[in-house]
Amino acid sequence: MKKFSLELLRKQKPNTAIPYLIGPEAAQMILDAQRNFRTTQKQTIRKYARDMMNDDWVLNGSDSIVIELNDEPGLPIVGFNGQHRMAAVVRANKEVPFLVFLSESAVDDTVYDRGRPRTIAQVLAHLGEDNAKHKSAIARLMIVQQGEHRSEGTVAVIASSLTQYKDAIEYVVENLSQSKRGLNASLKTAVARAYYVKGQRTRLQEFCQRIYSLELERPEDDSLFRLLNLMNSGKTNNRQYYLKCERAVHAFLESKPMEELRPVTHPGQLLPIPPFDFPALPRLDSEKKREVRSNDTYKPQPGSVASAAMAVLNRHKGDWMSSKDIADEIIASGEFAGRTTRQVTDTVYTALRIFRDKTDCLPTLRFEKIAKAGNPSFRYAIMKYGK
Repeated sequence: MKKFSLELLRKQKPNTAIPYLIGPEAAQMILDAQRNFRTTQKQTIRKYARDMMNDDWVLNGSDSIVIELNDEPGLPIVGFNGQHRMAAVVRANKEVPFLVFLSESAVDDTVYDRGRPRTIAQVLAHLGEDNAKHKSAIARLMIVQQGEHRSEGTVAVIASSLTQYKDAIEYVVENLSQSKRGLNASLKTAVARAYYVKGQRTRLQEFCQRIYSLELERPEDDSLFRLLNLMNSGKTNNRQYYLKCERAVHAFLESKPMEELRPVTHPGQLLPIPPFDFPALPRLDSEKKREVRSNDTYKPQPGSVASAAMAVLNRHKGDWMSSKDIADEIIASGEFAGRTTRQVTDTVYTALRIFRDKTDCLPTLRFEKIAKAGNPSFRYAIMKYGK
């Protein structure tokens, strides 16, 4: 296959498509010639670039790069599509095969991207995977927040996850096949993670059976009872639901009573799984999130709401308290009479996200690592309360 160049393009017949190898320099030239009618998304570029680096990007006849020769000085060509693909070639720094269509005249921009793309589940089903819709959803959530794969679920990544966690996913599909309100991919993923807990397979099988039952009489059934209430509440389409599912499943396996179903701090905190083995795309320096050294300490300003929240947590050390509970106690002291309950609660919530370590608040609190330091609320809290 020949490398793309202007010389070859000028020799190409109009309204024909020829495969070329497009490298970073040629891709950048096409990008510079684009009529930018779309804003590129970094996440999409990273998806494509990772597939290219892992040789998962193959030539097909469905998506060609449309180019028109141009007589304007300094602009020999005009590009009409393929911004994300060309940007991914530059990002991957690798030659990638593409079908290049030479248009004879200007193309109407409204004719692009009008076909309905296939979902990952449809692609996997086409490859012969049964129950592809359910399995692909579980496989995606199994790798959430693992390395660089948090939200870049391409076909290659999901297929690799299906292969690596096949036994756990097959177990869930087999034992939680009946439909039930709230029994979605989040809860199934928590069960799939629990599959890797040693010595608890019998207890996990009991969980799968009793989640369809209403016989909840034993003290250790508190977790299942609270989970069923959550499932019936309709609040099952958010990240907090999965975090609570993981807490409930773990408590059931351990036969622990539960007074309140609160979320874990992050996926895999109580139900760790083998790390996902798939090559990740190295981050550029501009993409790296801020990491704070572990010896950096956080000291709220005296007299601030954050300082009052720390005092409340120290008085109730070991007890779990919500932002509202802490705010109520602060307001009851009369120290911040000029502020509304909502204002105090929001300020406490922001401060807790920085200096709270699970259920305890240490006298000298440390930043172990703030992965979300780029979040505006974190930046605001750091500026407001000091470091």
